[in-house]
Parts: sequence; C-alpha cells; structure tokens
Amino acid sequence: MISCPECDIGLPNGTRRCPMCGRMLAVPRIAILAAAMVLVVVLSLGLWKSGKIKSKLYGTASSADAYKAAIAFVGQDPAVVGVVKFGGLGETLVDRWDVWRWRVVGYVDTEPKPGVKIRRRYYCILQYSRTRHWAVEDIRFEKVE
Repeated sequence: MISCPECDIGLPNGTRRCPMCGRMLAVPRIAILAAAMVLVVVLSLGLWKSGKIKSKLYGTASSADAYKAAIAFVGQDPAVVGVVKFGGLGETLVDRWDVWRWRVVGYVDTEPKPGVKIRRRYYCILQYSRTRHWAVEDIRFEKVE
C-alpha cells in the first residue's frame, strides 16, 4: 500500500495517479528511459564535438615541431655566427604558452672565429598559425660564461 504525499490517503500498490488530487505518484519507465537516452546522446555529442574543437584550437604542432622551428629561426639570426651545435631537445625547454604561442629556451654553440667558441642561450617566442606556419614573435640571446 502506498500513500499520496499531497492528500495523505492510502492507495493500492501500482497506482500511478492519485484519484483525489491528480498528482503523479510514479513516473512511467518509458519517460525515465527516454530522458536517460537523451542525456547519453547529448553527452556523447558534447564529448565528440569537444575533441574536434580542441584539435582545431591546438592544431597539430608538437614540442618537437616548436624546437625545430626555433632552431631554424635562431640559425638565421645575424647574432649567431658560425653555428657549431645546438642543444638537443632533451636539453631545451619547450613550453606551450597558450593555444598558438610557444616559448623555446636552449643554447647554441658558435665559433665566430677559428678557435673561439661561444655558448649563447636563446629565448625564442614562436607563434603557430592556423595555416600551419611558424613565425617569430621575439628572439633574445645571452652569452653564457
């Protein structure tokens, strides 16, 4: 036996609606299943779309791509003469600052004159565009003793 919370009268089990006040006593199973299915579909679409949006926002650039782009730009800079060796990816700090900007900090060994080796630390801010091209926002060098 169940009771109506509104009228507080006793009703037989399985009663869906109170005959006195008309209040629903049990939600039909079909309504619960339909709501659950709609929720699953909405969540699935949201997760699927978020993956697409995320890949469009972040592009496909990786830390290794940013490192290679930084080496190309640093090697072309007039402040670097006679490049001998760049620090490896493991010795270089590559940070993604935001969706399209990267910071690469590493070192380059140069030999401007025979027998004179200079180590320079570089700080390179790069932008990765939606057209999949790299551009330099800023490059700075500092001599390492």
